[in-house]
Amino acid sequence: GVRPPRVRVEARSVASYLESAAGGVDLAFIDPPYDLGEVELARDLSLLAPLLADAATVVVERSSRSPEPAWPDGIEPERRRDYGETTLWWAAATGPDQPAPPSQPE
Repeated sequence: GVRPPRVRVEARSVASYLESAAGGVDLAFIDPPYDLGEVELARDLSLLAPLLADAATVVVERSSRSPEPAWPDGIEPERRRDYGETTLWWAAATGPDQPAPPSQPE
């Protein structure tokens, strides 16, 4: 039968989690605090890119006053939607040319 998805709570920084995460991410919804700097968001997106499955979707929520995220190789922006003070940016994994996930120590 179909198993329910597993959920795990990680009490650590996004960067710390992504540096040790396994790949195969189909959907990433990134909702950082609005005061998170663009450099930190770019770092997190760069760490996420090699973990994305083919055809994965990435959604980033930001303040409407924030610039478009700096998309790393492996993530291609698709659209933007504004909702008052909030902007949602949709992007997609670039597919077969996407970087391979880092190998995990055994």
